[in-house]
Amino acid sequence: MSENRKEHRFKVVLPIRITYGGNEIISRTENLSRLGTYTEINREIPTGENVDVTLVLPAYGFGYGKPNHCSPTHGLGYMESQTIALPAYTQDLSPTEEVKCQGNVFRSALLRQSATNKYYGVGIFFMVFTEDKHREKLSDFIEYLAVKEEQEIKVGLKRRREKEETEKIVKHSEEFYVQEEEFRKESLNLLHKISSQLEEINRLLQAENKKQ
Repeated sequence: MSENRKEHRFKVVLPIRITYGGNEIISRTENLSRLGTYTEINREIPTGENVDVTLVLPAYGFGYGKPNHCSPTHGLGYMESQTIALPAYTQDLSPTEEVKCQGNVFRSALLRQSATNKYYGVGIFFMVFTEDKHREKLSDFIEYLAVKEEQEIKVGLKRRREKEETEKIVKHSEEFYVQEEEFRKESLNLLHKISSQLEEINRLLQAENKKQ
């Protein structure tokens, strides 16, 4: 697999727990790759600081995406959404699976603030995973997202082609209708001219008969 694909970021919402300075910050990912993640939190973490990260990946029958509501799961809020099925090579059947690693904050910027809170956009680079299997589970999930994205792109392109073909058919039908309508009008005009000419010939014949 190319490095570009490894570093491709996917827009996926997953529960994330960040431990920094002895405090836990619970949030959700905005995007994710094998190399890191981006999230929004209500506490400032300076660029260059190391943090402990816990991600909760979905397993069979569980979904990811834009959350509807949260319920406690492994100390995190589980993000309920559409149901997905992980690829066959994933054998873990647990409801959720934690991936733990140490990360380094490479980006930290104030996004917005209210009277009581400030919200920061934080980019975290994954450095050292607690166990190799954690890296593998994340890698498998990213691979699944890549395959899913490719499938969705293919489906989208197919639908686009079908839509274009339908539009062509509709356009052709409309053009045919316009042509047919023009032909009908021309035919009526021609019939009207012929009728007028026949009436004129009939009038001339009647006039000639009266002379005789």
